[in-house]
Amino acid sequence: MARYAPAALVAALLVATAAAFVYTEKLKLTPSPILGTQVDKLFSPVCECDTDTATISFRLRQRDRLTVEVINAKGESVRTLVEDSPTPRGRVTVYWNGRGDSAAVVDEGAYRPRVHLAAERRTIVLPNPIRVDVTPPRVELLSLAPRVF
Repeated sequence: MARYAPAALVAALLVATAAAFVYTEKLKLTPSPILGTQVDKLFSPVCECDTDTATISFRLRQRDRLTVEVINAKGESVRTLVEDSPTPRGRVTVYWNGRGDSAAVVDEGAYRPRVHLAAERRTIVLPNPIRVDVTPPRVELLSLAPRVF
């Protein structure tokens, strides 16, 4: 009996590996609950212009309870835009004004939207980064001279 133990162990490992492979392939074929993402790439929350808010838009395949946050490069939430809100299937659009939960303008840098779907029990970080620009433009006078014709 002991001489068959290594063969039984190898067979069990092969079966477990095959089962894991089938499961991961099934997950790859499962359609994402979020599709058609459209996220503004760059905005300035301090410019008082048309680009002082970022638009985050996507479609839901099924209705769900949504939480939408904006996270920084470290994966930390800086602002919760929607919290545990029942949302029907279809287009969802939320806006971010570049401020954190403390109401202060966030630091310049790249941020990402993170969507938690309660019924799906999934959290998806959208691959679209939003770059926040808070540096005002600098005007330089290069030259000034009278032109004579």
